[in-house]
Amino acid sequence: MNSYSNDTVNGKRLLPDGNPVLVLKDKRARVRLKARDRFLNEEERRLIFDELTTASHYDYKGKLSADEADFVYFLIVTGLRLEEVKTLRWSNVTATAYTVTDTKNGVDHTLPITESIARLLARNGSDSEWVFPGKGGSYSSMSSVVKRLVASTGVNFTAHDLRRTAATIASEHGFSRDQIGLLLNHAVSNVTDGYIQKTTTAILPILEAIESSILGR
Repeated sequence: MNSYSNDTVNGKRLLPDGNPVLVLKDKRARVRLKARDRFLNEEERRLIFDELTTASHYDYKGKLSADEADFVYFLIVTGLRLEEVKTLRWSNVTATAYTVTDTKNGVDHTLPITESIARLLARNGSDSEWVFPGKGGSYSSMSSVVKRLVASTGVNFTAHDLRRTAATIASEHGFSRDQIGLLLNHAVSNVTDGYIQKTTTAILPILEAIESSILGR
């Protein structure tokens, strides 16, 4: 609105009375959103993991397909965002690592392949461009997978709660905020952070700790 407040068309101001939204600031009517801090506790993780591991069984009567279960598992053990896993391409997967290119901060994010992720990738191999393919040659929308998992398990959570869960598990294993920030591909906050180089070798122990916790090792 501020961008257009002084613009005119045929000699008349687009916003003759200025930015109307400023009244919210003047009257202090702006609502401050509370930061979300939801993550899954140990019991909730167990319930989720039990559902994911049974989804591929021939007698499974639940609401998830095997690839949807793999998708959710990918989220919880990597801390990646929903869109980052959805848009993962086979062309960005090597024998030892994979790179997410469609990131929130625009910085490519490379993660090492752990043992369980290697098995996941192997069983989902296809001729598609996408690791999790959908219809019409695009990637899978996975639009209702979390909602159906909530209905199956009774654990109320969002996809981003899984990201916070991965970070929480890493913290419980003693990894620092800087190390967890590297895992989550957070934007650097100062010049010093910019000199800290992210490597797959540095991230691998964090992923292995998260994976071990989820697998109950």
